[in-house]
Amino acid sequence: MLRSMKRFLSVAIAICCFSQYIYSQAQGENAVSHNGNSYDVFVIPFDSTMVSRFQFMTNDARLDYAAFVKDFDSKNGPNFFAINGGKCDSSFRPMGLFASDAKEKGSVDLGTGTGNFYMMPNGVFLITKTDVVVTESANRANYKDVVHGTQSGPMLLINGKYHPDFKQGSPNKRVRCGVGVFTDKGQKSILFVISNNDVNFYDFASFFKEKYKCDNALCLESAGANMNIPFLDRTNKMDNNVMCSYIIYKE
Repeated sequence: MLRSMKRFLSVAIAICCFSQYIYSQAQGENAVSHNGNSYDVFVIPFDSTMVSRFQFMTNDARLDYAAFVKDFDSKNGPNFFAINGGKCDSSFRPMGLFASDAKEKGSVDLGTGTGNFYMMPNGVFLITKTDVVVTESANRANYKDVVHGTQSGPMLLINGKYHPDFKQGSPNKRVRCGVGVFTDKGQKSILFVISNNDVNFYDFASFFKEKYKCDNALCLESAGANMNIPFLDRTNKMDNNVMCSYIIYKE
């Protein structure tokens, strides 16, 4: 009986360690279920000391995702977080705003066009010297001292409300990744999410709203979404995808 109990505890601990880990203050978890869909998440409790641990990088060598992760690992060491930095234009440049180390490589695009990026309102994810924010792109000018930033679209949640163009039951389903901000017990945190199966925008937004109580969230990429979570063994469906930019976090 005692031997069986020990075996059970060993298996339970192994499963727990596989499905969730704590990376200093940051925390990752895979296969989080919500309304019949599965998601992997990475949560970073924000404070100003963490700003220097972020890198917003352009993929100038045009490596595919698997090669990029391998190259970054060889140069910087393992156990880093990485996710799509936004969408690319026809010249393989980040669309709209892209800022890295307080230098803007592209300015906010408030124009019109086709595709998810121009599903207005789209939004920006900004890391300033003292704060982190997800907001509509038109609000970019309200934030000073931006260290890192990217623009993408569409906004998933806008001040607690769903994007007006989202429809429950929509057949427009893709693997999607995104970012949101939430506050729990006075602690502001960044939430990165990727779906493990195809989801529509409404269901994707509902994960941020209902599971983590985000007021604002932004879709970073659809179809070509990838995410690398340290210590979690996850399979990306788009390892051969070539992305123009990445958001990196490493402690």
